[in-house]
Amino acid sequence: MDTEFLNDVQKHQHLFKDEVLAQEVHLITCPKCNSDNIKNDRCQMCDYDLSFNPLGSPLGEKSFYTFREKYWQTLSPLEMENPQIFKGDVKFKKFLVKVRRRYNNLLDYFYSEASKSDELRPLYLQELADIVIEMMNSGVSEQEIWHPYAQRGIEEFSLYERIKAAIGESKDQSTKEQYENFFNYKMMGVFKVSYVLYGMLVAVFLISMTLALTSYFRAI
Repeated sequence: MDTEFLNDVQKHQHLFKDEVLAQEVHLITCPKCNSDNIKNDRCQMCDYDLSFNPLGSPLGEKSFYTFREKYWQTLSPLEMENPQIFKGDVKFKKFLVKVRRRYNNLLDYFYSEASKSDELRPLYLQELADIVIEMMNSGVSEQEIWHPYAQRGIEEFSLYERIKAAIGESKDQSTKEQYENFFNYKMMGVFKVSYVLYGMLVAVFLISMTLALTSYFRAI
């Protein structure tokens, strides 16, 4: 065996490693046009920025919380108090488009391998849950919410459970709001239902006490 050759290879093995790494970097392709002509994280064919992050930071400009806050700032007091009436409004429809887009971007993120080791993952997971609740409250069907998840074939129990829990939370919240709205409803624009029911209970109590006392004194 040529020991001199082996010694020479061991002496210069770092050069071979660098060459392999260079080849691996070169194998990176553009997700937009599939070109392998990448330089400084930018495709030289279509100018796509490979370092571009569609999610941004969890509480940044692209987050659900930020554009929801901006949407709320465009609403009048009447619109804020009666959101169900204005669901056909153009502003609301544009807002819901952004919500759906953010939801899909988050699902893409959770589908990627990089998300599993991302320290920001819990924050994005909470944002996903809040988006699901927002969509349910906005009249988006449960089937429509589950469709993009099933379409991606995401087999992740924690993500499935989080979406399921958010849907359940939204349903509970909706039932509670309907219950509260019923008792806060003002009859003839003046008297709340809760006040009327309370008055009826007091009246029934007084009538019962009167009848009981009348029967007592008659028995005497």
